[in-house]
Amino acid sequence: MKIDIVIIMTIVVTHYAEKILNVFDKKVFTVIRKIKTKVKESFKHKTQKT
Repeated sequence: MKIDIVIIMTIVVTHYAEKILNVFDKKVFTVIRKIKTKVKESFKHKTQKT
């Protein structure tokens, strides 16, 4: 009986963890894209000044 509970808990946790990670990945991806664009813009400004 204990093993069944552990298995169910593991399945539930992994299922929710995947959903949470998917949302987290999307947020991280958007943040990385924002940082990349900022770096590109600052680089463009630096090259234009010289």
